[in-house]
Order: sequence, then structure tokens, then C-alpha cells
Amino acid sequence: MKKVYITGPFIYDPEYKIYASKLKITCEEFGFEPVFPIEHDSSDYDTPLDNAYDVYKTTLDVLQTVDAVIVDVRPWRGVSVDAGAAFIMGIAAQREIPVVSYTDDSMTTYLERVMLKHDTALIDAKWIDKYGVVEDFGLNDNLMISMSSSYTDEGYERAFELLASQLE
Repeated sequence: MKKVYITGPFIYDPEYKIYASKLKITCEEFGFEPVFPIEHDSSDYDTPLDNAYDVYKTTLDVLQTVDAVIVDVRPWRGVSVDAGAAFIMGIAAQREIPVVSYTDDSMTTYLERVMLKHDTALIDAKWIDKYGVVEDFGLNDNLMISMSSSYTDEGYERAFELLASQLE
């Protein structure tokens, strides 16, 4: 049975277990074994740094055992995917295992989301904000995120369908 690591900003939601149970059921319906981020009891550690290191190291170890990754890439605390989820996607891409990213709504492009949050101007055929040039590839997120995965804005069920077709 293929193992699929499933992550995204839903792991921070107080209703995490409800959403994760839906993902688990769908994952198993496709014949995959779901693997979720490990929950750690912070009281087991002397310091927050010890806890953080254990989460980091355990995640790296787990990612070496999975066959694919599914990531919720809805913008999290900004205009782009959660940084931890992006890190997971990078590791999976480096391992050359399938990565499917999803949202459950039709997202605007990365450029459009930046334009909604920051003042931008078109200068010499490039979009500029206070931080510099804004990527304009027409993608749903930063090019390194978008190019590392198959993407759907039709929710997690469709993400599992895409993954199943890649793992055939």
C-alpha cells in the first residue's frame, strides 16, 4: 500500500481532527495509507527548541518513507502557501516522488493576490511592489511551488484522483 503524506494549514485549525478524518477516509478509499504530521506533546520537552527540533527531525525521517505528498496550498497568513508545507513540497520534489497540491476554491494567481495586499506598479513591463519584482508567470503560487506539483482547485477529492492517476 502506497503511503501518502498529507499536510497544509489545516493542521493549525482547532477542528484539525475532523478535517483530517475526512482526508483519511478519502485517502483510504483510493487504496493509500495516509500519513499526517506527527503531533508532539510539548510537555515532553525541556525547551520549545527541543520540541521544534524533534518535530523537524521526525518529519524529515517520515518523509523518507512515503511514496507521495498531498498539500493544501491555500494562502496561509499572507499571499502564499504555508512555509512548512512549501518545505515539505521541496523535499518531495527533491526525492522525485509525486506531489499534488490543492485548494478548495478557485484561487487568483500569485500576482493577483500580491496586488490585492500591496501597492504595485507596472514599470518596464514588470510588476513591482515595495519588495521588488513580483513574479508574473500566471501561476497559482510562487513558480517553485507551482512547478513542483500537479495542482487542482477542486478540493482534496480531486487531488487524490490526480495522485491515483500518477501512481498507476
